Amino acid sequence: MKIIFDNMEWEVSDSSKNIVELAKEHEIYIPAPCYYKKVENGCCNCCLILVDGKEARACSTLPVEGMNITFNTTELLSKRERNLTSYALGIPTQLESDHEHDHHHHDHDHSHGGCGDDCSCGDDGCGDDCSCGGNCGCGGH
Repeated sequence: MKIIFDNMEWEVSDSSKNIVELAKEHEIYIPAPCYYKKVENGCCNCCLILVDGKEARACSTLPVEGMNITFNTTELLSKRERNLTSYALGIPTQLESDHEHDHHHHDHDHSHGGCGDDCSCGDDGCGDDCSCGGNCGCGGH
């Protein structure tokens, strides 16, 4: 199968390897501390990529014929750096696509100063408990 990685066409023979592993075979290092430590895939979001224009975790994304992966952009680099810092400090992170559902904010809404998320701590009926897990120090929990 063929995939596109930063405008380079790659021939992929083993579809069971994730994007972190495939990139490594092409001498491209994608930061993925949770993956290398064999912790739950996707817990740190340091391996952030775009797959066909949507954010995804390289450690938990398997190749699909024709997928278009973007890795090297200023915006993605900035997000990965922020996620790596949060991971090092023990602050959970979340993909933008995980936060796409509509929030019906109530009277205790707040902006998480430490994690950048804007949510209502699960009290909005959508079931979202915030990516910060209440550990961001914003005082809204």
